[in-house]
Amino acid sequence: MKQNNHPRDKRESGLFRFFVHQSVFINILYLAVIIVGLFLWVKVLNREAFGNFDFDIVQITTPFPGATAEEVEQLVTLPLENAIKPVEGIDELWSVSVEGMSIITVQLDPDSNDSQKIVRTIEREVDRIRMIDLPDDGDEPIVREITAAFPVVTIGVFGELSEWELRKAADELEDVLEDIDGVSRIEINGYKEKQIWVEADVNKLNETHLSLLDLINRIRQADHTSPGGRLDIDGREIIIRTLSRLQTIEDVERVVLRSNEQGNAVLVKDVAMVAERLERERRFTRFNTSKAIELHILKKDSGDTLKITDQVKEEVNNFKENRYPKLQFAYANEIAFYINRRLNVMIRNGTVGLFLVLIIMILFLKPQSAFWSTTAIPFAFLGGIITMYLAGLTINLLSMFAFILVGGMLVDNGIVVAEYIERKREEGLSPFTAASVGISEMSLPVFGASLTTILAFAPLAFMSGITGKFLRQMPLVLVACLIWDLIECLFILPGHLYHYNWKISFPRFIQSIRNSAQKGLDALSLFYGSLLWRIVYWPKLTVTILCAILAISLSITGIYLKRSFFPNIVDMFVISFENPVGTTLEKTERIVKELESIVYTLPKEEIEAVVSQVGSQGDQRRSNSGTNVGEVRVYLNKYKSDRIHGEILMEQIRGDVEEYGQEKNLVKLDLEKVRGGPPSGRAIELLLIHDEYKQILILAEEIKTFLKNIKGTIGISDDYDEGKEEIRLVIDQEATARAGLTTAQLASVVRAAFDGFETVDIKRVGETDDIPVLVKLPESARERLSSLDEIRITTNRGNLVPLKSLIKIERGRGILRILRNDAERTVTISGEVDSRKVTPAEVNKQLEAFLQEKLTEYPGVRYKFSGEKKNQDESNQSLKRAFLVALVLIYLVLATLFRSYWDPIIILSVIPFGLLGIFLALLIPGKFLTLLVWIGAAGLMGVVINNSILMVDTFNRVKRQVGGTYKETVIQGARQRLRPILLTSLSTFFGVMPLGYGIGGQEPFLEDMAYAFGWGLLFCSVTTLLWIPAFFMSSMQTMIFFKRTYKFVFLSICHPVRFVRKHFRQLGRMFFIYFLGMK
Repeated sequence: MKQNNHPRDKRESGLFRFFVHQSVFINILYLAVIIVGLFLWVKVLNREAFGNFDFDIVQITTPFPGATAEEVEQLVTLPLENAIKPVEGIDELWSVSVEGMSIITVQLDPDSNDSQKIVRTIEREVDRIRMIDLPDDGDEPIVREITAAFPVVTIGVFGELSEWELRKAADELEDVLEDIDGVSRIEINGYKEKQIWVEADVNKLNETHLSLLDLINRIRQADHTSPGGRLDIDGREIIIRTLSRLQTIEDVERVVLRSNEQGNAVLVKDVAMVAERLERERRFTRFNTSKAIELHILKKDSGDTLKITDQVKEEVNNFKENRYPKLQFAYANEIAFYINRRLNVMIRNGTVGLFLVLIIMILFLKPQSAFWSTTAIPFAFLGGIITMYLAGLTINLLSMFAFILVGGMLVDNGIVVAEYIERKREEGLSPFTAASVGISEMSLPVFGASLTTILAFAPLAFMSGITGKFLRQMPLVLVACLIWDLIECLFILPGHLYHYNWKISFPRFIQSIRNSAQKGLDALSLFYGSLLWRIVYWPKLTVTILCAILAISLSITGIYLKRSFFPNIVDMFVISFENPVGTTLEKTERIVKELESIVYTLPKEEIEAVVSQVGSQGDQRRSNSGTNVGEVRVYLNKYKSDRIHGEILMEQIRGDVEEYGQEKNLVKLDLEKVRGGPPSGRAIELLLIHDEYKQILILAEEIKTFLKNIKGTIGISDDYDEGKEEIRLVIDQEATARAGLTTAQLASVVRAAFDGFETVDIKRVGETDDIPVLVKLPESARERLSSLDEIRITTNRGNLVPLKSLIKIERGRGILRILRNDAERTVTISGEVDSRKVTPAEVNKQLEAFLQEKLTEYPGVRYKFSGEKKNQDESNQSLKRAFLVALVLIYLVLATLFRSYWDPIIILSVIPFGLLGIFLALLIPGKFLTLLVWIGAAGLMGVVINNSILMVDTFNRVKRQVGGTYKETVIQGARQRLRPILLTSLSTFFGVMPLGYGIGGQEPFLEDMAYAFGWGLLFCSVTTLLWIPAFFMSSMQTMIFFKRTYKFVFLSICHPVRFVRKHFRQLGRMFFIYFLGMK
């Protein structure tokens, strides 16, 4: 065994001495992390969009065919709300009651510990209320969780095929794609389900003394399965079942409606036409101007988005070539693009940044110090990958954001240690002793600096709300990388610097550049030294000037700095509209086509795909449907590097779109941008709450007028709509009771007459989907109200009575949809803003002031903000708490490390200058202060605090080792820290600025954050070099003054006369020193 024969220095730590000596062990450790990390990166970890997290949203959907919105509210929505609302763990309750449907959306508390328990409780309450309080003729409520399962890609299927052929092709393609490893399910839009229609001839029913009710009941009874008991034969138990199954159209046609003893029978086919049809078209999809079926491919949690997308495209190409050559396919919303883009940006910018950092370090450090310091980056990155694997995390947009942010910070510790070890060698220590002593003396400040950076990020993992869940994995990855970087710096780097101290000679040209750089640094050091003499002689004046600059600058930036929740990146925008209620689907399609033609006036190379919905709009979290509504979704070309900004494209067509809306008298027309990040709602979203719509609607009109007058607001509208014209069939309860009938029976007959009544579902051999059997009248009869005159209904005595004798016909107009929030009726006013003219925060601030004044005129009406403002307020509060917790923890750590109450305050006092640096970096080019910039600010705080820690630690160490006055200590210590502070600042700056300027590939979502981080760091590093010496010196003078004052006061109390005679001149001189800061 090789012995360590180096003489021991009293400043060495035994632990660090061991690691410096053990070259084999540190190399094995380094290589093991590199190899395992690379293997996990390439072969194991999945790549996806945002990782696995839940939105904590539960949706309860209850179909109630034939009911008006008000009936749905009273009979379905209210009972369900009353049952659900008391459940603990519910944050907010939304509901919408529309014709034939109740949809209740429950937002769970994102910070609850057991969301699944809350979901199970909701399911139990829904089951309980279904049994006792929901209408018998309504469908069962469907409870489902809304997950964060984003489609990895959307495929449009269209071509010159009939509707049946297109549907068949989509079915076959779905089967093919579902077999791909990692695909969980496929959701289909624009897909009409198969149905079996039993179109009854009323005249034939009347002739055979039958009614629609008889037809419904007989078909229901013909499809029945029930257990018949058990039979024991020869010791064997045999199960008995009663079966009557309908599996084909012929089975339905042969259902017996009536028979007699002579064998005569009336079958379904005798009184009705039975045929297989596609469901009545209520909505459909258009893809790039063609009627299409839309397939959304969703992956399993364990699936890799990039692999799945590649396999999907390969299977689609094979499917087209081998089965349907005439079929066309188009892709939209490819998540793989964003993942690939960020991967490429991370790798390219990391490479460019590493190259620039290496150049900077070679200019000012020895080549081996520069090389071994930069090896911390791959070690920390791949160590972070190992931690991600152990924690069950994936490679996604957020974890890659963490790698990009931390990349510029990883060499800081290495630079500090390498520079200090170099300094020890220059003082004459041997290479081994220099490495061992250097890391022993720097271990505490380096550990404290890393710990403070970790503490700056760690509280972000505990942010509340959906935004907190969305961002949670990012600080975890950041902290993991920082911990691995600390391990490399403390235990591996010193050994590498000792064992691999190569002598490298540069070419003359490069060496001349190094010499020039060293001369420039020496000149800067001399200039800084002369400046320090002025600072330490006038510390209070310096502090006062810097504080005044800070206060004035923060005031200016606070007024003029633009704010936004998330970066204003527009990869898609939506044109949504509403026609007057009652508009046919055909007319709505014509409007969609004309809006598409306006969209295609934009440069074609800027458009990736145009996907339109006719008869519906929105997504699973905010949707609307009806023959009068539609939308056009425009996906912009993400692959075009010099593409035009989405907002500019929107403005190019806004005038034409709005003019078209006025020409066609559209009820509503919105042009809305879709931004990245977690779901946050619209820029302006205000809820007015009151039991009566009359009060709310009057106030809503005033608010809309106010908002429209604010420059930069767009698409201001509310969500209240008058309903369709109604024909109300009011049931005569007495006549119905005399006939022995029920309200539900009459309702089922009316529904069968006009919309179709679903009786049973049949399952064909070889098919997975159930096919519903609907009893209805022929199309010609369904289109006229007079058909009611011909319909008869069978009483309990077997007589046929006219349906019209049991009902009374009234006409009126109801409400199209009723929206409720937390069990109260609401009207929501919403809109967007042109961020170049006004920000959402500015509009919402003006709106709130207007409401405070206006609500006095509308007693009982309440309001609350939703959408972006609500999420932003929650995130801001959570972020403030996180920063406060981080600040307290950092103070406690620094107080422990420095064994001082005041030194941590000196160190932390640099934070406002860091914030000012970020604000100025954003204000000058007109960029936005976003949530991501605040997260970047946490990283910046870590870097500038690290510089302050090292400077204050150097002051204290110089004072202990060299002695002298505080002025000499500050000057000597500050000059010692000049080179490492400049190197760490420049290396971090050049590490992040390739991203800020898009040098290694553009990533618009992160560019502003990187830009602000880099320039803010340079500004703050310069102010740190001035502020910390001035504030430290001022603090020492103040402490000395108070110590002397305490001593003088104590003596004056004991011996007042003697004290005055002895210390009069000294006391006056001391006051002079304190207030003027000079001897």
